[in-house]
Amino acid sequence: MLTISCDFSSKKSISKNQQILSESLRIFKQATNDSLTVFERRVLIDSALNFDNLSDSLRTHVLYSKCNIHYLLKEYDSVFIYGERLIKLSEEIQHYGPAGKYYHLLAYYYTKNHADLEKAYLYHNRAKNQFKLVNDSLQVGRRLISIAAIQQKQNDFFGSKETLTEALGYLEGINNQVYLASAFNELATNHRKLLNNSDAVDYYLKAIKITPSNNNKLRYKNNLATTYIDNKDYNKAIILLESVFKNVSLKKQPIEFARVLDNLTYARWLNLEIKTPEDFKEALDIRKEKSDKRGQISSYTHLGEYYSKNQPLKAESYLDTVIQLSQELKIPKAETDALQFLMKIKPKNTPLRERYIFLKDSMYTNELRVKTQFAKMKYDDEQEKEQILRLKTETAQKRAELAEQRTQKIILISFISFLLLGGSFLFYLTRQKHKKEKLLEIYNTEKRISRDLHDGLANDVFGVMTKLQNLEIGDDKLLEHLEDIYQTTRQISHENASIRTGEEFKDELYTLIANYQDKKTSILLKGISTINWKMIEEDKCVALHRIIKELLVNMKKHAMASLVSLQFKNSSNKIFITYRDNGIGFNPDISKGIGLKNTENRIISVGGTITFETKQGSGSEIIISMPFSV
Repeated sequence: MLTISCDFSSKKSISKNQQILSESLRIFKQATNDSLTVFERRVLIDSALNFDNLSDSLRTHVLYSKCNIHYLLKEYDSVFIYGERLIKLSEEIQHYGPAGKYYHLLAYYYTKNHADLEKAYLYHNRAKNQFKLVNDSLQVGRRLISIAAIQQKQNDFFGSKETLTEALGYLEGINNQVYLASAFNELATNHRKLLNNSDAVDYYLKAIKITPSNNNKLRYKNNLATTYIDNKDYNKAIILLESVFKNVSLKKQPIEFARVLDNLTYARWLNLEIKTPEDFKEALDIRKEKSDKRGQISSYTHLGEYYSKNQPLKAESYLDTVIQLSQELKIPKAETDALQFLMKIKPKNTPLRERYIFLKDSMYTNELRVKTQFAKMKYDDEQEKEQILRLKTETAQKRAELAEQRTQKIILISFISFLLLGGSFLFYLTRQKHKKEKLLEIYNTEKRISRDLHDGLANDVFGVMTKLQNLEIGDDKLLEHLEDIYQTTRQISHENASIRTGEEFKDELYTLIANYQDKKTSILLKGISTINWKMIEEDKCVALHRIIKELLVNMKKHAMASLVSLQFKNSSNKIFITYRDNGIGFNPDISKGIGLKNTENRIISVGGTITFETKQGSGSEIIISMPFSV
């Protein structure tokens, strides 16, 4: 009788726990019902959270829902408090999905509430890593698209392209065309910003073709039309925008309607089809009503351009408003666009020109800072993952200790052999050190020349230009000649400026390569992120920078190439760089100028090799190899 009684009690306890779990799950599902008010949902979610026998995995979902409800109620302190509990529990039970959702919520919070793109980037990245742990490819792809969008806003267009390429690897195997189309649209925008309009058109067309969303289709068509305007293909832009403008659903989206109307009016004006600014003003009025300040910048810029030739005072008024809004929203690119028009209206206004130069330099500096910051975040993330991996392999390392002891005898014998070879190796190192010191001396001389040109001669020429303008001598040819001298000295200064090495060298290469990419020439990069640049010594970085620059200069001057590829990879403690173009080629036995000879000397000086595979009329292939260390 006693045994039967205990068994009955145990079954009764299990049944009670199942009832509690079932009830808590029912309440949780009810709390996620969007038809209820947020306050009703909070009561239900608190009730579910108070169940003592709630399973840990279900508790993580309940905690995330509680964080989301507090966010909707703008109770942000509670979001962070319960979020910490969620992250701690997720790590303990290795249940990562709800943690990924919470990090995504934080990324959204910092984007919408604080416009803090750096923290938004950080939490999108953490969300991505959590979703990777549960093999949720769709969520990984979505977070990568969000990261790429942040990089794009910060003008890191190369970094954004790399991130989107990674996103496509997760999205292309999933039947979700909305996000795949979004990735194509963002890729197209990056290509447009990098002046690679042919690829931009291709990706916009892909996005338009596959998206199931009618609203997104209209937005992508508008983006494509702006690319046609950039290409001065106004008829194509007008036909496309008119088809969008006739769509009934567009009128339900005032901000998008104003955007299409403004672009259509701009294309028609450039195509000499309209002579009045009324449609420009209608679009501006809508943007004012909806407080669309970014859209207002576009409207005011178009109106300033419209009036710049015939009514300069009115144009100045519109362009001054662009500058005010740009400074308010911290969009220096829009301000430089307005300054360009104002400098045409007032060519002798020195403060305008100085402000333009200052903004261009500061934009360049900020872009490099952002790229470095994002690269550091990515590096820190990789370091964190490596640390986790190291913890997991500790057991295996302990097992290997016995084998390591057995190898100590072999190491001792090897050490004796090393001593015998030490004398010759020391002699070799001494020679290499002397060679390296000479290279660094040349590099330091180049930096000194750059500094002297920038701080001395360039500033002196600019001072003379300013004085001549203030005296109103009126000799435009003299001013143009001085302007040419001033630009030449700045160019020489930039060409010989100091080069960032180490972890930042990748960004230095991106900046160098971007300078040689334009509408006529596309440059494809592969593998640049796979190189551990911090392992490369300074003299090798400098030599590599000069070599790549010489190849690109030679391509621009002589090759007449429309497509160039640069592939980076490492193997056997060496870096391999393969340069290819579709230019006219050359005979390396008879066509080597001083530039290519200097290139050979530079690579040889750091222990590397260079080979030329090229024929007259059939493009060029140049392979460079260089050891990580000597």
